[in-house]
Amino acid sequence: MPDPNRDAKSQAKDLWKTGDHLESGRVLFENLPKDEQVTWAVAILDFTTEWLDVWMCGIWELKRVARKRRRWRAAHQAFTKIRGTTLRLERRKTLTPVQERMLCQCFVAENVAKVIYNATDPIDPFDEDSGWWIVPCLKSCIDCLAMPEFDEAVTSMLFGVETRPV
Repeated sequence: MPDPNRDAKSQAKDLWKTGDHLESGRVLFENLPKDEQVTWAVAILDFTTEWLDVWMCGIWELKRVARKRRRWRAAHQAFTKIRGTTLRLERRKTLTPVQERMLCQCFVAENVAKVIYNATDPIDPFDEDSGWWIVPCLKSCIDCLAMPEFDEAVTSMLFGVETRPV
């Protein structure tokens, strides 16, 4: 059990290092003020889109929805579109490297869409742990991209630490 006296980012980083990515995501997400959870999730979506260089219609739509609070309810529709792409990719027997990056991006985007939609306090929310899953999805992106620079950039973004020698 995490020590409540330790900084949340430090706890999350330790959990990340031990491979408990879901718990790392829980600690990070749950320790953000409610009004910052969407900002955090969207920043991660922007970050992964830049690194993975994947632009799909549903993700483009989600990014547009995320920019204006009054449009956040439309995140559910963006989720549905992204989920359709996810399911099509998962049905394939083999994936090209680009399709693998698309699938990783879809997993991140699905959870970001859920966080955005849930922030509207809907009567039909997605699972409350949706924000936690963003971190394990980032780990999948790291594994998919297999670039040490990306791994370092993710670690720095999530935990606010510089991983390169000074």
